[in-house]
Amino acid sequence: VDLDGAFDGQPANTEIVKNIIYNSSVDIQVGGGIRKLKTIETYVNAGAYRVILGTIAQEDPEFVAKACKEFPGKIVAGIDAHNGNVAIKGWVEVSNQRATDLAQSLESCGVSGYIFTDISRDGMLQGPNLKSIKEFSESANLPVIASGGVSQLKDIEDLLALEPNGVEGIIIGKALYNKNFTYPQTLELLDRYVG
Repeated sequence: VDLDGAFDGQPANTEIVKNIIYNSSVDIQVGGGIRKLKTIETYVNAGAYRVILGTIAQEDPEFVAKACKEFPGKIVAGIDAHNGNVAIKGWVEVSNQRATDLAQSLESCGVSGYIFTDISRDGMLQGPNLKSIKEFSESANLPVIASGGVSQLKDIEDLLALEPNGVEGIIIGKALYNKNFTYPQTLELLDRYVG
């Protein structure tokens, strides 16, 4: 996520993001300040697996529908929430719209899924808000990637248990940076869970 772009309303680190895509062997999703079809095209042409539309998804669903039509299968909606309401503009503003309502309204636009972040837990290492994630994923008819609060391997196990509710992925950040656990430990856990 280009956080500078999220605050500024336009991408600020496009070349850095492109270099990450070019030098990575895994699928990369990119978001942060994306408000133009040309920007989406730039990232898709650079090899981005998916493009995340956040604030614009809440403010201009017609734009989301256009983006989904022009780049089928490449658009996901990033929905950030605080106490169940949609947070926008780099989490600076919290709207009156419920995150679950926004998700349902975006399904007809053609998004491929959602990245759901409970911002009260993101970066806090306090564990994910399982109730909020479950409520959101159950209300959505598309796959959900859960984000925010993972602090230990047990949190990953708890989120994996929500797979039947629609959670298909988990974003881990600060816990890895702080070395609360390692990426190989995460893979080992996933092997045990899946196997």
